[in-house]
Amino acid sequence: MTVNVTADEPALPVRPLLGHDPESFGRYRLLARLGSGGMGTVFLARSDGGRTVALKAIHRDLAEEREFRERFRQELQAARSLGGADFFPAVVDADTDGPRPWLASEYLLGPSLAQAVEAHGPWPYAALRALGVALARGLATVHRQGLVHRDLKPSNVLITADGPKLIDFGLARAVGAERLTRTGRQMGTPAYISPEQARPVGGQSAGPPADVFALGGLLVYAATGRAPFGEGGANDVLYRVAYAEPDLAGVPEELWPLVVGCLAKDPADRPAADRIARALTGTGTGDDGERDRDLDLDRQWDGERQRDGERERFAGLLPAGVLHDIALRTATVWDVAVRRPEEPQAPASAATAPEAPPPQDAPRPARRRLVLGGLGALAAAGVAGGVWWAVAGSGDDDTRGEPRPGPGGSGTDTAPQPLWEYRGPLGDLGTPLYHRGVIAVQADPGAGILGVDARRGTLRWTAPAVSGYTPMACGDLIVMKATYADGDDRLAMVDPADGRTWYSDPLGVTFRFTDHPISAGDARTAYVTGHSGAHRDGTPDSRRRYLLAYDMVARKVRWRRELERGSATHLPGVVAEGRLVLVDDGSVTAYDTADGRRRWQVALPGDGLVAGDGSDMVPRWTATVARGTVLMTGSGLRTIDLRTGRGGRQLDPDQLPSGTGDEAVFGVPALADGVAYLTVLGTHVFAIDLASHHVRWRWKADTDLASPPAGTAVAGGLVFPPSSDSRAAAVAVDRRTGRTRWTLRDSSGSILGTTEPLVGQGRLYVVRGKSIRALPLT
Repeated sequence: MTVNVTADEPALPVRPLLGHDPESFGRYRLLARLGSGGMGTVFLARSDGGRTVALKAIHRDLAEEREFRERFRQELQAARSLGGADFFPAVVDADTDGPRPWLASEYLLGPSLAQAVEAHGPWPYAALRALGVALARGLATVHRQGLVHRDLKPSNVLITADGPKLIDFGLARAVGAERLTRTGRQMGTPAYISPEQARPVGGQSAGPPADVFALGGLLVYAATGRAPFGEGGANDVLYRVAYAEPDLAGVPEELWPLVVGCLAKDPADRPAADRIARALTGTGTGDDGERDRDLDLDRQWDGERQRDGERERFAGLLPAGVLHDIALRTATVWDVAVRRPEEPQAPASAATAPEAPPPQDAPRPARRRLVLGGLGALAAAGVAGGVWWAVAGSGDDDTRGEPRPGPGGSGTDTAPQPLWEYRGPLGDLGTPLYHRGVIAVQADPGAGILGVDARRGTLRWTAPAVSGYTPMACGDLIVMKATYADGDDRLAMVDPADGRTWYSDPLGVTFRFTDHPISAGDARTAYVTGHSGAHRDGTPDSRRRYLLAYDMVARKVRWRRELERGSATHLPGVVAEGRLVLVDDGSVTAYDTADGRRRWQVALPGDGLVAGDGSDMVPRWTATVARGTVLMTGSGLRTIDLRTGRGGRQLDPDQLPSGTGDEAVFGVPALADGVAYLTVLGTHVFAIDLASHHVRWRWKADTDLASPPAGTAVAGGLVFPPSSDSRAAAVAVDRRTGRTRWTLRDSSGSILGTTEPLVGQGRLYVVRGKSIRALPLT
């Protein structure tokens, strides 16, 4: 699936679920939030059979009130009497008697009129005329059913390719029916309420003319981008509605007579909805005596051919930006949280599997920046406790009997042909992640992340309201910083199977200083760092800094610990054997995962921070843990006992073989069959035997490698160093001999050109520019 989206796209309309949102209503599983109003919250939901709906649930505090239950029943009755017609969504299911009543209706792909005008500006006359015709006909249908909408406003009109749709009949009632209004409660929206309702004394009930008044306000808003009676406090707006003249500056002259009639103070002076439709189409004069002609016109409007033609004309008259918005939602929003069966995982071969491999779904962070960055540590195996990192010789390339590889070259083999290539709205700066059969990758800025099926190369889901720079695997979930939330103190959790997304409750810290608050994770806990205070001033080192253990199953903070203040905004870490190993500027510390108690702390040489993903500043060191040993890589190489914190062996830059420079920095290693493979200086890859403590081979790249601590990957008998060469998307090195096997030349046109390899399911995934390619390794 190929989707072309510009960088200035509007944000997608769905938002993650909050921590207190239920899992489901009836047979509908909740997937995301669409919005919230005075009566309830609207969710995106899906039935067991795969039907996607918009599900409106009454707020918990209102569900016990008989008045609101009755009003909700009225909404259901009104929606069912109108649903399925041209101008209204169809009702799919409902429950008005349960603990929390809900209504599920057809999910419509399109922005509201408010979103469309706010994002893309006022509409031209032709589009306004088509909008007015459709809305007037919709209201005429409502009024012929003996109903009044009573809350017509820009957010209750959805713009679809088939025409506008009227939604939210929560305040609708039959003409002359009992009014369900609390004393002192104003029903409706002040900017679009009618004068007869706005007047504090002698106010009248809302009949069909009240809807016509709101229609006039909608046309003014679509033409100018503002309500006809201005903005301000509710009482000020209501006063102007009742007594002042509307501001029609910017409304096309052709619409003035009609809009003035709709906005008349006296409801008797306003035209009926069907007369408005005739006036805008030019099919009649609107004389009151032409009732027979009205009936003929109604029959004509119901003709299928005419309706299809009007739909095509409506879509063709919409502003280009609105059409593009609808297309974007059709291409991506429809894929939000699409559930697909998981593919069976191919077992790793005995010849190429790591000695004690991590779970296939362990996080594999991958940087796409031309800067140094702190990586989430890799859970790996094969490191013996207390090993001594010795090199074979000093000042020579002696490899103690291993074949001499020679310098890296183009290799004798050609790169395998991709099994598939996905091209879409991918961001350039994010950190792709392979997790549970899905490649999670940043979408264009402001659009969250996309979940691409690793087996098929198709878009599985989108998660728009999350920070897509640094997705991280924690247990079965993908966790990252939340966006579009109230404040910057929440996490977002995404299910990689179907994209279902929800927010944590506020965590009591701010993430405004970091794009990557998650340091590490285990089966059910995300370990998070943040700062005190919600105000915008100050710097990270001037704020208190905290470490939190957030339980993703119970959806609450399990423990909290204050850390020493510092300038690092992301602290890379790793969890193993009941310990959280956290790297800070100048030190590494182990905490007990059960209660957050500090077990040991070891000072690290060197100081200063380097630029990481997003706006983060990170330490120069990263940690990898296996078999009770912490392997620290960065400004040198050293081991620490996980339980006691006692230092082991170390390798300093001056101990390296000749030709690697004086200021070596080590990348994050990949371990397989007792050998560690890691980059040095961004120019070499070393293969270090963990049993003999010798360098088996060292490989010098003839392409640019990503600077340490960027990580290396191993799969299928090959080593894949991280690339930052705009000409080479990937290089494969033979794991046994250290010779170049093949180079995948780049044709993406990406300026950044930085990729860190992702492997899984016997494949190499190359994410660069606007494409993802899957290469077979067997």
